[in-house]
Amino acid sequence: MNSRSPRDCADEVATLLKKQLSVGGTGLDGKLRRGGRLLPRHVRKDAEFLASAAAASQNPKLQRFVDSGRVEKSYLNCLKHLKGIDKSKRRQMFF
Repeated sequence: MNSRSPRDCADEVATLLKKQLSVGGTGLDGKLRRGGRLLPRHVRKDAEFLASAAAASQNPKLQRFVDSGRVEKSYLNCLKHLKGIDKSKRRQMFF
């Protein structure tokens, strides 16, 4: 388990969405609204959880309800999927 905050995890997943899938939008919420359909359902659910955990961690009263174990698991699942995307094969698939 690392010491990353849910906000850091959400920011890194949002950066990978931009880099690997060229999804626009502001923050992880915006990127999921615009390009969530490009992700498998289990990865999309994990990314949505990260976005909600990042929002809850900004509020001191809600911060204690954030499950850090699930944040870590969701973060690693999203990273595994997004880092495994081969952009050149993805482009060839559509042409």
